Amino acid sequence: MGCAVALSDVLRELGGDLGRIAAGAGFPISLFEDPDSRAPVELIARLLHDCAEVTECPHFGLLVGQRTTMAALGRAGFVAKYSRDVGSALDSLVTNVPYLNSGLDLSLGRHGKVAIFRIISQQNGYVGAEQIEDTAVAITVSVIRELCDTRWNPDEIRLIHARPGDSLPYSRFFHAPVRFGADDNAVVFDSRWLGHRIPNADPALREFLLHEFRAEIQAAPSLAEQVRHVMRPLMDTRMCSAEHVAGMMRLRVWTMNRRLAEEGTSFRKIFDEVRFEAACRLLKDTSQSLADISERLGFEYPAAFTRAFGRWAGKSPSAWRRNVSRPAGEPGRAEARPRPAGSQGETVRVT
Repeated sequence: MGCAVALSDVLRELGGDLGRIAAGAGFPISLFEDPDSRAPVELIARLLHDCAEVTECPHFGLLVGQRTTMAALGRAGFVAKYSRDVGSALDSLVTNVPYLNSGLDLSLGRHGKVAIFRIISQQNGYVGAEQIEDTAVAITVSVIRELCDTRWNPDEIRLIHARPGDSLPYSRFFHAPVRFGADDNAVVFDSRWLGHRIPNADPALREFLLHEFRAEIQAAPSLAEQVRHVMRPLMDTRMCSAEHVAGMMRLRVWTMNRRLAEEGTSFRKIFDEVRFEAACRLLKDTSQSLADISERLGFEYPAAFTRAFGRWAGKSPSAWRRNVSRPAGEPGRAEARPRPAGSQGETVRVT
């Protein structure tokens, strides 16, 4: 979500309503409050697609990418910014950015006088893929221009998606030939730029930031806590499957399940705990009907939600809601806690 600020700025300038578009795309608006938060690449792509549709701006993703700076990449961006030269900066991005964005893989190829920076999506065929491609390639160009501190331009831009009706915005931004319908998404430029010294290079600061970045990764919370963190904003988006969560964390599903088992838990148990948290929040903080909450949390029927909630809380959703709605000081206000997953009762569908 590092490009969240650029996205909201572009949308505002084009007259779009972020809250309304995000709701329509099933995108948790709360993710915009924290640039370090994550969302599945398919969900971000859908949001970009809907923004483009609503604003009637087919190159919306391009505008977001050209507004995004290295600062939006967090610590990984600053490690690159203070590197010795452009080559080492881009190498560091190839190594570090995947920790921030599990939906894209980066590579830097050196082929004699030509350097090729490729952006490879791990998923295919989702709505808005062309917007993600435009955004990622435009961010790459913006970053290299920021590193060079000069009027650097690529030699060629490659984009997998078909040529749009109006390609002029691409030519204006890239200042280079743009090949649509290419085999890959890539920025092609003269390899001599890889040795270009970065004006604000600070090797000592870079090493300090790199050390902090690696320490942050090594000191990451347990996988179970990471799964909870990823899962919470997705709970009411119908995109909270094991496949989506594992993909966001650059894990295969079986690897995630094995590591969770080693920690004494399971995806199913965490899913139930987070689902219960979301149910309690909606029951307490909104006036939505049980049927609406049931649908929002992915239950097939309201009765399934009622049975599951009873298994978790020991009482029906209606009774729980009445209990927490009592004025402070009245008896019976304590909130119930979820029972351990795996207790007897109906198995609800994991969407």
